[in-house]
Formats: sequence, structure tokens, C-alpha cells
Amino acid sequence: KKHHKPHWNDGAILGFVNKQQAHDLLINKPDGTFLLRFSDSEIGGITIAWKFDSPDR
Repeated sequence: KKHHKPHWNDGAILGFVNKQQAHDLLINKPDGTFLLRFSDSEIGGITIAWKFDSPDR
């Protein structure tokens, strides 16, 4: 617990974030920004969401 508290306090840990919230958090961030969140579809699974603007899109 004590190891996570500084990260929680500085906003590095947000708590539970769903797919849409992850998208909203990353949309205005620079390329390469990422977050880890608990999976919506797999119990105990971790999902990586990252920001990458492809010129092909």
C-alpha cells in the first residue's frame, strides 16, 4: 500500500478505467503515451492502451 500511495497522489494511478475512459484520457496526449487498465472482457486481465496517430488513418 505505502509503495502505491505516492503514485496515487500524483495521479499516476486513477483506479478503474473502462475502454471509453482510456480513449478519452489519451486522445490529447502525445504519441507514445500509454496506460494499463483492467480488462473489460477477461477477469484479472490487464489491457494496454496507447496513443499513436498513424498517418494512414
